[in-house]
Amino acid sequence: MAASGALRSVNGVELCVEEHGAGAPILCLHATGGAVSLWADAIPVLAAYGHVIAYDRRGHARSELPDPYEETSVA
Repeated sequence: MAASGALRSVNGVELCVEEHGAGAPILCLHATGGAVSLWADAIPVLAAYGHVIAYDRRGHARSELPDPYEETSVA
């Protein structure tokens, strides 16, 4: 898996997104306290079946926090 990703602006916050493979989208999300690196072993396998999209959530690893940052909630 490539260690780098493209920065994409989403609602004013830069998110680091990695894409691998082609076909139907497969979205990989990490849990709180994680990062895309948790998917390192799975991404090459999944990419054989479709277009894998994995990103570092806001404030995790290579993605920014919103400014001002107020809270993180499930809602």
